[in-house]
Order: sequence, then structure tokens, then C-alpha cells
Amino acid sequence: MSTLLGNLDIGKKALNAAQLGQSVTGHNIANVNTEGFSRQAVNQSAAKPLSDGRGQGVETGNIRRMHDIFTTNKVIEEEAQLGHSDTKQSTLSQVETIFTDLEGTRFRGSIQAFWNAWQSLSHEPESVPLRKALAQKAQELVQSFHTIDNKLQTESDNITIKLNDTLKEINGLSSSIAKINGQIQSLEHRHLAANDLRDKRELLLQKLSKLLHVRYYENKRGNVNIEMPNGMNLVHGNKSNKLLISTAGKNEDVKILLQSPPKVVNEVTNSIKSGEVKALLDLRNMDIKTIRKHLDTMAIKIAGRVNFAHAGGTGINRFKSTETSSVSFTKETTDQPLPNLLDGKFGLVLFDPSKNEDKTINVNVEAGKDSLTSIAKKINKAAGAYKQPTQEQIEQARENKTEPPLILKEHTPLKAIVKDGKLSIVSGMGYHYIHDEDSSNLFASLGINTFFKVTHNSADIDLNEDIKKDEMNIAAGYGLVPSDNTIANNIVEAKAERLFNQGTMSVDDFYNQQISDIGLQIQNAKKDHNNHKELLSQYKTFRDSVAAVNLDEEMTNMMKYQRAYESSAKFLNTIDSMTQTLIQM
Repeated sequence: MSTLLGNLDIGKKALNAAQLGQSVTGHNIANVNTEGFSRQAVNQSAAKPLSDGRGQGVETGNIRRMHDIFTTNKVIEEEAQLGHSDTKQSTLSQVETIFTDLEGTRFRGSIQAFWNAWQSLSHEPESVPLRKALAQKAQELVQSFHTIDNKLQTESDNITIKLNDTLKEINGLSSSIAKINGQIQSLEHRHLAANDLRDKRELLLQKLSKLLHVRYYENKRGNVNIEMPNGMNLVHGNKSNKLLISTAGKNEDVKILLQSPPKVVNEVTNSIKSGEVKALLDLRNMDIKTIRKHLDTMAIKIAGRVNFAHAGGTGINRFKSTETSSVSFTKETTDQPLPNLLDGKFGLVLFDPSKNEDKTINVNVEAGKDSLTSIAKKINKAAGAYKQPTQEQIEQARENKTEPPLILKEHTPLKAIVKDGKLSIVSGMGYHYIHDEDSSNLFASLGINTFFKVTHNSADIDLNEDIKKDEMNIAAGYGLVPSDNTIANNIVEAKAERLFNQGTMSVDDFYNQQISDIGLQIQNAKKDHNNHKELLSQYKTFRDSVAAVNLDEEMTNMMKYQRAYESSAKFLNTIDSMTQTLIQM
């Protein structure tokens, strides 16, 4: 009798095992299309036999999660690399279109049109239509610089916004992982399966790694702790810290901060090695900033070269009565050596009230020595604008071992004044003046009698106000000779001059190199993207060979468990009949 009753227990265990197997199979089939789901299987083993060696049926253990740690780690690692290359490729492709547009001629075309306009003016320097055309083409070039700089700034701002949104997403994923850590620990502490939660956590970790390269490990409690590469905790147990973005100014580098309770903040920018965040940081802090720097170099070099030639000339029948530099200096720097000066000289030609040439004022310039103040003194001395010192002043200076005081005359044909950090040249007594050749680069560097005005970068380049007001102020030659085209020819030659990269590249060469550099970065990013995409696909295939649900296999399992259940039920029915027979005896 006891044997029969024992067989009932064996049958019951068999039924339960078949039911559990069928349930797990159904769970697998239901989640065949669930992202991140790992198929599950029932752990079955023979029950502990009796002392006489007779078997006690089947025992069901935990529901096993089919999982390959090695390939999963590789998938997570490759996600970070793929996120980095994908972000860099797509963003740089957008930057490339800013320069090339659909036809590939917008910016290059505006530069070429500007040189062509000077070429045309050199053939007919007196032509009003050609002067107007030159001013228009110059304004279009200025607008091209502004447009590209604005678009690059917008791209930089968009990256900052995207970076901020990405950090918010990372914080959300970190918080969710920390929460799941607590749930898994609670279930497994009670010896309950947490397979689905582990799948969800792994999927979140995979998404996190695409955004940010992290290190992670699972402790004995079943918690996944996540660290930044510098060892600082992003997730520890059921607690998570936050990543924040920090910008000191519009063009300052973006920094990433890690905030942990109670509001302890540490910078982790340099520890980020891969993922979308790293790509965005590089694009924002390095790539686009470098591209803008090269754009600024182009604007400053082109404007500087044109201004160097233009500053020593004059427009057609255009006399000057007063000019003030567009570049200003602080009170402390007016006595310091001026930047961008060359050893050379400049001249100013004076004309009397009857417009007859009176004299030429020549001033020698010493690079690295002359300041705004000393230049003004040299002009005034050459123009005779200082009063003669009195005998008393001479004797007083001799006693003090100083120079006699320099006092400007109240009325003088020409004088130079330094006021509010700017140099002004003023004619008086009915006199006027024009510019003569300037080999010192003084007027170009101060923004006097220039074609362009540019203070810092491509964002502020513009035409000189005198050129905007009247195209006849364009200096095509020297003096007041209407047919002189010396300056126009000089500027045309600048197109082929090697102004960039320490005298090794022309404007076209430099521009082409920038486009090539962007294209090369895109090509490298595409290559990295394809490589990591292929590796990721392979690792996912390896992982899915273990973890993915195979419907054919599950259908086989379903039939197997069905037959097992039917057989177990028949076995129980047989034992029940035998028991009834025994009872009725």
C-alpha cells in the first residue's frame, strides 16, 4: 500500500514538472519578439532516492535563464563604440553640408567671385559699375562668412542641447537600473527567480553603454554596480548618481559633472572614453571649434591681406579730413608695442585749401617697439604739429633730465590724437590729406583706410563704412591718379599667394584642406561605424544562439511536455485503479 501511495506522489511531481515546463515554454513563445528577452528553461533532476535505492520521481529546481556572459559583455562594449562612431559620422556630415551645400559652390563661389571682381576692376579702375559690383561681391563674401559661422554656432548649440538631453536619458537609465537592482535582490533573497528583471536590467545596461562607456560588475547580492572609467559610482546597489552638464560661456568647453548625495560634484569629462557622450563632447569642444577657428583664420587672413594693400591707397578724388581707428586699446596698452606691425614706413600726403599738394609726411615704424602713443608723436613731429618749447621749459627739462613737454598747436594742418584707446588723424586750417604707401601695416592693423574691418573672427568681419557709403572710396591705386590700378593688381595677386600654414598654402589650398579634413573624419567615422556594426552583429548572433527564443525548438518542447503530462496523468489514473482494486479486496 505504501508503495502505491508513493507512486501517487511520483505522478504528482511528474504532472507538476510537465505543467511548469509547459508554462515556461509558453512564456518563451509569448516573448519571442520582446527586445532583450532571454529564453528560459526548467531545471529538472531526479528526486533523492529512498534508503533502499528506489527512485522518488522528479524534482523541479529554479527556472534557468539562458545567458552567455562573455558575448553579452562584448555586445555592451561594442554598443559604446557604435554609439560614438554613429554620432560623429552623422554630425560631421551635417557640418560638411554647411560648407558645400547641394551644388558644392556656395562658399567657394563667393570667394572666387570676390577675386574676380578685383580682377575686373584692375582693368577699369575708374568704372563705377565695376566698383559697385566689387562692393556687392565683397558683401556677399562677408555674408558667407557670417552664415557659416552662425550655422556652426547653431550646430554647436544643438550639440549642447543634445548632450544635455543625453545626460538626462543616462540619469533615467541609471535610476531604473538601481531600482531593478533592489527588486532583483528582494526576489532572489527569497529564492525566487528574477529572470525577466535581469533581462530588463541587461537591456537598460546595453542602452546605457551606447550613450556612455562604463565599467560594471555584479556583486554577490545580484546587484550590478556601474562605475565611470575613473572609478566613481554611477550606480551602486539601489542608489544612483546624476550626470550634469556645465558650460562657463557660449564658446567655452562643455564639462560633465557627476553629482552624488549630498550634492558632492566632481568633474568626469576626461574620464569619458567612448559612447555618444564622448562623440558629442569631441564634436562640441574640439571638432567644430577647430573648424570655426580655421574659418576665422580665413576671414582674418583674407581681410588682412586686402587691407594691407588697400590702406596705402586712395579712392578717386577722395580727400580725407579726419579718420579714427576702428581697433581700440585699453588705457594700459596704449603705451605697449602694437601687434602686427612690420618694420617699414607709411606716408600721408597733405593738400592745402586749394587742393594743391603741400607735402608728404613720412613716418618710420619699428615693429615690436612702437605703440599707439609713440605713433601719434611721430606723426605730429613729422607734421610739425607741436609747439616749440619755451626757453623756460627747455631749462626746466634740462634740470629734471627729461625731454621738453610736447604740446599740440591749437591750429595745425595735421595732427594725431590718442583718445579712448583709438588713434585719430585730423586735418585743420582747410587742409586735407590722402594716404601714401604703408609698408608697416600700421593702418591695416588699426582699421584705418581699410577695405574690410575685422576685430576678432569671421562673425564680425564686415566692409569698411566708407566703402559701404560710397564705392568710389575703394582704393584701386595710389595718389589721385584715376587710371592707377596698382593696388587692384596687388590684391588680385593675393589669390595665389601662400598666406596660410606658414606660407605653404593659398586661400584655395587652405579651404580645400578644411573640406578634405572634414571628409576624412567622416570617412573614418563611417569606417569605424561599419566595423563596429559588423562586430556587434556577430556578437549578437553568438548571444542569440544561446539566449534567443527558437520557435521550432519551443514547439518541440511544448509537444514533449504535453506528452509527459498525458503520460503522467495516465500513470496516476493507473495507480488510482490499482489502489481502488486493493481497497475493494
